[in-house]
Amino acid sequence: MPNSDSIPQPNKVILSYMIIELLENGIVRFEVRKDFFLDMAKAMEMVEICKKLYQNKIYKSLKIVPFKMQIDDEVLKFLSSDARSNMISLEAVVVNSSALKMLGNFYLRIRKPKIKTKIFDKEKDAISWLLQN
Repeated sequence: MPNSDSIPQPNKVILSYMIIELLENGIVRFEVRKDFFLDMAKAMEMVEICKKLYQNKIYKSLKIVPFKMQIDDEVLKFLSSDARSNMISLEAVVVNSSALKMLGNFYLRIRKPKIKTKIFDKEKDAISWLLQN
């Protein structure tokens, strides 16, 4: 359930740290709004919001990460496990710096997420990849 600082809109939830929006073609877009620490409480809040936005159907995830995020190790394990595979078929992450891209690719090599995931520099490229797969 969204926390008290969320602003619900049709197909969109605005949180203090993230905007979650249902796009066309089965894509749910997550846009990080500021630097923050992602713990399991926030991760599970995001899962619950997506269940409501996409009515428990499988969707493709588009994460826009223009800021540095710190992620709890428990969340990293959760994200790389198959726990979300009944919700997400593909995951694209868009970053705006080579440092973030390098960190993202390092995560992919080390954690080997069960959901096919790719890092991009441009949102349009990420959307194209999601739609083609």
